[in-house]
Amino acid sequence: MSSHEDDRSVLVNILTGIGIGAVVGAVAGILLAPKSGSETRDSISKSLDSLKESVGEYVAKAGEVIPQKINEVVKGVKKAGDELKEETKEVVEAANEQLAEA
Repeated sequence: MSSHEDDRSVLVNILTGIGIGAVVGAVAGILLAPKSGSETRDSISKSLDSLKESVGEYVAKAGEVIPQKINEVVKGVKKAGDELKEETKEVVEAANEQLAEA
C-alpha cells in the first residue's frame, strides 16, 4: 500500500470516528435532555435524517473512489502482465540462443 493510500485510509478512519462520535453524542444528548416526549421524538427524527444524509454522502464518496481504485488496480495488473511477458520473451530468446550455439 502506498503512502497516499495509507494517508487516505487514516483520513477515512478519522472521519468515520468523528461521525460515529457525533451521532453517539447527539443521541445521548437527546435522550438525557429534559424534554417532553414529542420534543424528544422530533429531535431523534431530525438526528436520524441528519445521519441518513451523512451516510448518503459517505456512500457517494465511496462510489467515486471505488472506480478509481479499480482502475488503478487494473492498470497495475496490466503493467505487471506486460513486464512478465517481456521478461519471459527475453528468457525464451536467451534460451533459444544458447540452444543454437550448442
